[in-house]
Amino acid sequence: MSRSRGQSDRLTKAWDAAMEALSGQNTPLDVVPISGAGEAMPQARLRLLAQTDAGGLVIEGASGGGPALALKPGVEVALYVVQGTQRMKARSRVIARGAYALNEQMRVPSVTLERPWSVASAQRRECYRQPTGHLDLRPVRLTPQVEVPNFEGWDGRMLDLSDRGIGLALPIKVDKALRLIHRSVNLALYLDGDGPPLRVQARVVRVFPDAEGRACLGMIFEHDGMAQQRAAQNAIQAFSMEQQRRELRRIRGTG
Repeated sequence: MSRSRGQSDRLTKAWDAAMEALSGQNTPLDVVPISGAGEAMPQARLRLLAQTDAGGLVIEGASGGGPALALKPGVEVALYVVQGTQRMKARSRVIARGAYALNEQMRVPSVTLERPWSVASAQRRECYRQPTGHLDLRPVRLTPQVEVPNFEGWDGRMLDLSDRGIGLALPIKVDKALRLIHRSVNLALYLDGDGPPLRVQARVVRVFPDAEGRACLGMIFEHDGMAQQRAAQNAIQAFSMEQQRRELRRIRGTG
């Protein structure tokens, strides 16, 4: 069923009001680059810095590694924002990279997006995938479910995490990683500092290159039963909540 014109207009007005209210408040947006094949890549959580006169958005750019490096001119993105009880998503496109002046003394890397379009309501799960590429986490250990002679697995960098799946960057080339598509693997996720890893199974559903040509994997978790699924979800949700609390403390300047 197509969305009515009235509902579309209402959501667009709600989006514009949210952007105006949140602009310049260091509000984080979930930004998901879309590959040339139309696939969602690991998301970045980036601050909304300002609006342009044309209704576009200026967001912070990459200052190190992570998914934000994929935000280059011409790349389409999906944007997710929560304002009060309203969860919204929209599409946009990167039109420039540069630097934004926070004040007379400080300039930060920035990305300019054109005015967003296709504003719609977002489901709760769409707004709560936790970006992790910028965090200093222990590597994720990936091992095959069937033992392979002379192979103990890879150590990868976790790009994002939800209770449904994970984005992972591996130290191998894309052509080698393509052999993993539709295969199930074992993962050991270190979410609790020096505590024991969360051990889960996952199936590889897509492979694509990062900015340096290394393989990035999108995986969906697979569970043997409800008890295992609930244990994994509880651990991941606790980790995500802690990261969100830390982000809020950082924004507020309280440590």
